[in-house]
Amino acid sequence: MRSVFIPRRRPAFTLIELLVVIAIIAVLIGLLLPAVQKVREAAARTSCTNNLKQIGLAAHAYHDANQFLPPGQIRNEWLTWCVLIMPYIEQSAQYAKFDITKRYSEQPGAVGSPQDPCPYNIKTYFCPGRRGTDAGFSVNDVPGGTGPTFPARPGGLGDYAHCQGSNNNNGAMRNTDLGSIKSVLADGTPYTTTDFAANAPAGVRVLSFKGFTTLTTIEDGTSNTILIGEKHVRPNSRDGKNEDRSIYSGNNGNNWSRNAGVNITDAGVEQIFRIVPGETDQNTTPDNNASFGGPHANVCMFVFADGSVKGLNKSISPGTISGGKLFPGPLHYLAVRNDGVAINASDF
Repeated sequence: MRSVFIPRRRPAFTLIELLVVIAIIAVLIGLLLPAVQKVREAAARTSCTNNLKQIGLAAHAYHDANQFLPPGQIRNEWLTWCVLIMPYIEQSAQYAKFDITKRYSEQPGAVGSPQDPCPYNIKTYFCPGRRGTDAGFSVNDVPGGTGPTFPARPGGLGDYAHCQGSNNNNGAMRNTDLGSIKSVLADGTPYTTTDFAANAPAGVRVLSFKGFTTLTTIEDGTSNTILIGEKHVRPNSRDGKNEDRSIYSGNNGNNWSRNAGVNITDAGVEQIFRIVPGETDQNTTPDNNASFGGPHANVCMFVFADGSVKGLNKSISPGTISGGKLFPGPLHYLAVRNDGVAINASDF
């Protein structure tokens, strides 16, 4: 008689065994997630460091070619350093689409057309710890002066800003030397009004200009002076509004320039420009929209005037103001090019 083989059934998991397995998997995931997050943060910080290194080298290349550092802006309403250094960050084709003699609002090509150079995001200008080039474009870039009106012109965004020092004038990078500007009206007639940025008629072109600073005017030493760093963007302004409008447009300085340290304006307004500690910091402190800050834990990344990239602790003191007197902190001294105090950024 043939025997019939009956396979032995493998017992199924009991409910308790299944729960134990799930619990073990959950523990392993819990242990792995922080490690994965740390790896991502390290990668983002490395990429951000590389971006700033490229930007710093581009500023040096611009200086070599022109004998002055790129100005923050050619003039109010005209183009910014973010356009001027494009040929030095492998963006010559995009740079060629701009006309640096013209206002941002009067750039070639109809707004939104394929010939419009403004709505274009450059990867080098974005910190991957915050966002990428899919962030969109600005939504309300229009001149703020008393001159002619133009329609809004959307433009590229970015996460880096040059340092104007503590008072817009004492940083490594400043705006153009007004006395160097040569401009003409649309018909070619010389236009010499020194404050033309606020009321220039349509069609004015800037034929030549000169930046205000050079590497030799950084008296405290290039390794001790901030050039460009990560800018804080308030959450409600992200992706196209307020201080996060186009970095190519000189209409609003907070988009492409920031301050650091302490200052009292001519009107007596006390200003403290810090490194904002968190990405969620909206309006808890005045001047957040004019200060530095980034998405990395504990540090904000900067390229210094010698081309080196360093992370400054977000707790670094900008200084204090008491009784109408300034008491600068280390951040102030690193931001100002000629305060006579050369401190080592690596200590902070």
